[in-house]
Amino acid sequence: MKKEASSEPVIEDGDNYSGPSDGLSMKFIVLEQFRRCTIEGSKAMAGVEDPRGVKNQAETFINSVIVMEAVLIPYFMQKDNKELLNKNQVVDREISSINRACLEETKEYKKRTSKSGYNARIVNTIQTRHEHHLIKTYYQKLSILSMLLSNENFFEVGGAIS
Repeated sequence: MKKEASSEPVIEDGDNYSGPSDGLSMKFIVLEQFRRCTIEGSKAMAGVEDPRGVKNQAETFINSVIVMEAVLIPYFMQKDNKELLNKNQVVDREISSINRACLEETKEYKKRTSKSGYNARIVNTIQTRHEHHLIKTYYQKLSILSMLLSNENFFEVGGAIS
């Protein structure tokens, strides 16, 4: 609902908000997702618990970056952005390596302690250590996405595809 007064700003109810008055533009969608990535990333690095009950703030950040990357795939495919695509693929291999190492280390620990029973706190410590490495690696990915946005003029007024 809109509330208008001559000296007060217009307040838009969040449930009725649909973006710019001329419809959602690609630029608006991408910049909103970029904003979300930076907000969620700062929470993940600070170890903030998500008030909505999300189990893992790091997972929220990682998922935000994954969504942003998916939205930007067409821009990666353009000829001028092949170098960034290659850098992104290197980061993807690093992410796979971190995930694989975490699984292997956890499995190995559980295997070594199967007879005596493994300590869940140690497993949690292993996973947390790998999660911190993952967060840093997803920040690398976010940096690459930021360079792509810059190349495509998303940060300029009137830039990119509107």
